[in-house]
Amino acid sequence: MKPNLLIFEKENTENDYINFSMKMKPSLSFRDLSQEEKEGLLKRREEMLQKIQKEIYDNYLDETNENSCISDDEDDFPCRAKMTGNYYVGRESYSICFLGEGGRHYSIKNGQYKYSHGDIFLPLESPEVKRAYQIIFSIRMTYYAPDGQERDYISLDFEAELHSLDDEIMVEELGMDAIVGADI
Repeated sequence: MKPNLLIFEKENTENDYINFSMKMKPSLSFRDLSQEEKEGLLKRREEMLQKIQKEIYDNYLDETNENSCISDDEDDFPCRAKMTGNYYVGRESYSICFLGEGGRHYSIKNGQYKYSHGDIFLPLESPEVKRAYQIIFSIRMTYYAPDGQERDYISLDFEAELHSLDDEIMVEELGMDAIVGADI
């Protein structure tokens, strides 16, 4: 089964969390970006979506992939046999992040870089921490519910970190969850 991106035209005027039944555009978040950076990252949106679509196919929909994340057993979750192949973007986030050696994430706290998973503090002038761009897409895949209706099924979060606006986009899946309220 091939993945099929659903594009909804209804405006998300409140920038709300959306679900399949709402059929709205995704919520958008921009943090700490100049207008030029926003525009530069948004120009890469289609490229990001192409990379995500490949990941969805390879890891969730390709029946020939023996290393797939899912099975066709009706008792398993997620079950490929129940999936429609349709997906949509529920949320897009574009922001600045600070990366240290080995991809460690830092934030700025009290005038220093603070490692997000510990008590490591570095001065703001620290050469090992670089400013980067972080793009996160929350993808929602659908399935056929027991009543035959298409509904939300699973949510997949994908991330890309770019050191410049021209860097190659390398997509990493951050996680997969059942969608709360899905009739699974």
